[in-house]
Amino acid sequence: MAKKKGWGINFEGFTELSEKYVKLGGDLKEIAGDCLKFIPKKVNPQLKKAMAKHERTEKTVKTLVEGQTPSWAGDIATIQVGFDISHGGLASVFLMYGTARHTPVNQYGTPKKAGAKDNPGMEADKKLYNAIYGTAVRKEISKEQEQIFIKAIEEKLETKA
Repeated sequence: MAKKKGWGINFEGFTELSEKYVKLGGDLKEIAGDCLKFIPKKVNPQLKKAMAKHERTEKTVKTLVEGQTPSWAGDIATIQVGFDISHGGLASVFLMYGTARHTPVNQYGTPKKAGAKDNPGMEADKKLYNAIYGTAVRKEISKEQEQIFIKAIEEKLETKA
């Protein structure tokens, strides 16, 4: 599921499957890493496709983070997906969420010029937002993570038999 700091593992029945995997002698950190490594490969092409209409200078597209690895903070694993804000990806935030509409005002709160028109702002690009945070993407990733767990458990059961 998408989080502010990265993606994690989230599917229904995760606790039960992880406990079963550990009982079979599996390494939970290893399988958690496997459940996260595929996410950038799945999300980044969608982001590039959604960014196609914003390719005037291609600066933002070039900040798309590639080759991420899962990072661990205690027992919590996450992986970064999306744009590198500190290296020019800030524009992606404005593209995804849009910008405010307002009348330019002076320090007194009145319009700067008589007859000043509203700043039209910029519409949010829902396709770009959905490419990384959309419900369909989250469901697809959760389903694939569950399949990785089930496959690993089946392999453990085969080796035990």
